[in-house]
Amino acid sequence: MSILEKYVASEWCKWFVLISFFLFSILILQMLTGEMESFSSFLDLKKSLRLISSRLLQYIPWLVPISCFFATLLTVSFLKQRGEYLGMLSCSFSWFRCSRIIFVLGFVISLLCWVLVKSENDLRSYLNTNSFKSEGGSHFQMKIGKDRFWYFESFNESKLKGENVHLYAYDSLGNNDYRIRAKSAKWTTAKKWVFEEGQFIGFFSKKGLPIYNTQNYSIEWEKSDKRDLEAMGVLSPGFSKKFEKLDLEFGFDNPDIHILLSQSPKMLSFEKLKCLINEYPDPEAQELLSYRYRLAQINWNSVSCVLSIFCATMICTFNYKHSIGKIIILSLTGAVCFYILRTTCDSFGENGIAPPLLTAGIPYLGIVGLVVIFHLYRRSKWSLKP
Repeated sequence: MSILEKYVASEWCKWFVLISFFLFSILILQMLTGEMESFSSFLDLKKSLRLISSRLLQYIPWLVPISCFFATLLTVSFLKQRGEYLGMLSCSFSWFRCSRIIFVLGFVISLLCWVLVKSENDLRSYLNTNSFKSEGGSHFQMKIGKDRFWYFESFNESKLKGENVHLYAYDSLGNNDYRIRAKSAKWTTAKKWVFEEGQFIGFFSKKGLPIYNTQNYSIEWEKSDKRDLEAMGVLSPGFSKKFEKLDLEFGFDNPDIHILLSQSPKMLSFEKLKCLINEYPDPEAQELLSYRYRLAQINWNSVSCVLSIFCATMICTFNYKHSIGKIIILSLTGAVCFYILRTTCDSFGENGIAPPLLTAGIPYLGIVGLVVIFHLYRRSKWSLKP
């Protein structure tokens, strides 16, 4: 690494640290102001710092590219203002040779942000503030296609246990298969539901008549004759029995998926989004569109640091005589264009009008394309001057 590269790198790192400190300070102040009750409950400074760190995790991948962009703008602008930029060019040092270290730093920072996004769940667990699962007892519902419908009068998301449970199961024709009412039901580590103190009601269907087996606490199906099949669709049950315990076997309606689905896509981490998309029963379901789009946004955000540095470098080298004021105006114009593209693409991506990965990348690729076109236009216009 040459002396010039070390100097440019030190200038860029200085501005990057200052801008990051400024942005995160504003964010922390906003947290303290808007959520004072959350922090006032922690008299322990260590717990308060852990809570703040946990809240900052979700903002780091979005604020770091902004820091990279403005750090590059200020570095080049002050190099021009002090005449050091022209000095480098007059000594036959190309700007690319001097600024490539900035791109290397941007790539390293992008890589670190990606690792941070991938390990967000582990970091939250370490900070002991992973509270996407509530301890409350509000009602909870799960709809499994057209086959089953669950209703819990109260559900503890941390323990995965519900009280006053109602389960309605239907066959392919929409007729009743069976119903379960129970005092409680819990999702166990063996990936099955365990009901306690309830009643099982079975109806005739094409699969037969479901009955409760008292030996192994499970559901079995008895074959139906023609007379039984004629009873399909009626409300009167063919079997009814109270039970102390009932097991529904492995892989039956995982509540974690539906808990994730009840959260806003912006509140879920990368790993939780992947878990929801991969394990949801219907991969093409409309309910997953906004979550797929959010995952695509996170993937594109992993390269946003490098792209922001590229755009800032191109803006600063449009014209040697550009003042800081003109650079700020160009930057604000680009930010407005990016916001318009981002808002438009959000509506398309969340409604599944276009592929999520393509739609999420349009704002980034669009701004880069506009910057390159404007740069080439200014360069050609500058070269035509006498």
